[in-house]
Amino acid sequence: MKTLLIDNYDSYTYNLFQLIAEVNGEEPVVVRNDAAVDGIPDLRDFDNLVVSPGPGHPADARDFGIAARLVATSPVPVLGVCLGHQGIALGERAVVGPAPEPRHGHLSTIRHDERDLFQGLPQNFTAVRYHSLSVREPLPEMLEATAWAEDGVLMGLRHRTRPLWGVQFHPESVLTEFGHRMLVNFRNLTAERAGKLRTKNTAVPSPEAARRRVVVPECEVGIARPSASGHRPAAALQAAVIPVTGAAAAAAGGGWRGEVDREGEAGAGRGEGGAARDSGPSDAVAPPTATIPRPRRPHRVGYRLHSRRIVGAVDVEAAFGRMYAGAPRAFWLDSSLVEPGRSRFSFFGDGSGPLAEFVRYDVETGRCEIERAGRPVRKVAASVFDYLKRQLGNRRVDATGLPFDFTGGYVGYFGYEVKADCGSPNRHRSPVPDAAWLFADRVIAVDHQEGFTYAVCLAEDTPQAAREAADWLESTLADLTCVATQRPPLPVAPARRTPAPPSRGWCATGRRTSRTSRRASGSCARAPVTRSA
Repeated sequence: MKTLLIDNYDSYTYNLFQLIAEVNGEEPVVVRNDAAVDGIPDLRDFDNLVVSPGPGHPADARDFGIAARLVATSPVPVLGVCLGHQGIALGERAVVGPAPEPRHGHLSTIRHDERDLFQGLPQNFTAVRYHSLSVREPLPEMLEATAWAEDGVLMGLRHRTRPLWGVQFHPESVLTEFGHRMLVNFRNLTAERAGKLRTKNTAVPSPEAARRRVVVPECEVGIARPSASGHRPAAALQAAVIPVTGAAAAAAGGGWRGEVDREGEAGAGRGEGGAARDSGPSDAVAPPTATIPRPRRPHRVGYRLHSRRIVGAVDVEAAFGRMYAGAPRAFWLDSSLVEPGRSRFSFFGDGSGPLAEFVRYDVETGRCEIERAGRPVRKVAASVFDYLKRQLGNRRVDATGLPFDFTGGYVGYFGYEVKADCGSPNRHRSPVPDAAWLFADRVIAVDHQEGFTYAVCLAEDTPQAAREAADWLESTLADLTCVATQRPPLPVAPARRTPAPPSRGWCATGRRTSRTSRRASGSCARAPVTRSA
């Protein structure tokens, strides 16, 4: 089955690409929403059309582009996701306006009519929402509502006479349940309408395959200067399938070449660890073409991972406040979704280690600035993607015995402006770095499930570095043992009526109450966290 995928300049397009390819048995053809008219394929050469999510409003031609005309004239079935869903509605004169509450990364429960896209799906399944706009009810005569979130916002619709379907949530997100099944249903709806499948391969890969792989863009990495209009030359986007590990989305880093130190209780034997594991040859992205200076050392230095643990999962908030609240650069990685089977680990630390560095990137100049303690700032003419890829490729280590993937590496963010390096124009300049990454060579990990706290240190494989690592492990574990373990839930006091105070002696009672309150609040005070990673 052949699908045309309209890209509205959204990173979720690559997730959709992967999911569509797995369901159809054939990769979709991708066209961006600002493509020239003569570059738009004939829809009659395709089995269906998928319109991706994206920023902006579907009424704005700069945001929706050619998608509006394709949806209006499509002779084949159409699935619109998020912005695509809103565009289908707007084409039938529905109202698209600000949602009652912006929902970005919000998990909702979806109830539906159990037809078409939702056939065979249970009620109240979980889906991820990323939107500030929504389609308002009542709908025009030609549209029919098919799904709603728990807050009553419309989550799905269909056209009454044309094969058009839309969903406001993201079936392509890993946190959306049954997204794979929804795309299978769309494929089946397309096949029913056409009476046949265009491709001979009708087997549907299992949903587990989608969890093991993810599609990411690989850009040509030659540094291009912006034009006077602020646009960069469009980079050639390719689809590259790379393996994913548990912590890869939270932190880019961690797999370093070397051996594991078997001191403490870290365990013995050989295995693999680190957020970027050394998995040998694979179909990963090609080496970068930008020139990045190699380290100036006369020979490559090996690395060794040192780790110890103590019994008990420390109170992460208390430990972070005690150890890193005053650090100029610190990080704390935790989950916003706390539920059984997830949110097992918390990671925190700072940039004070001997291998630590801070990488700041300016997309306009195409340069990275690298800061390391005691050294002048170094400037590298390369994109942040190239620099991080090179650094991570040079340092890998097996992490035997550790139950988590992140054993040190880069922690930080890519700003929206970095999209200019992937061929998308920038309309704004950011007052903060377009990307910023802290290399953390010393990490504290808390295992909430098994009840252990780990100190992990990456060091050069030299006697002096080993002694420094041992000193840090000893002092860090000493600090951690002074921090209480996780606080149990506070008991709920039984509801009871408090008698009114007597009219006389009110001031004395008030003073006693005030002193008691101060003592009570001081006994459970929490250090405020004011820094973000």
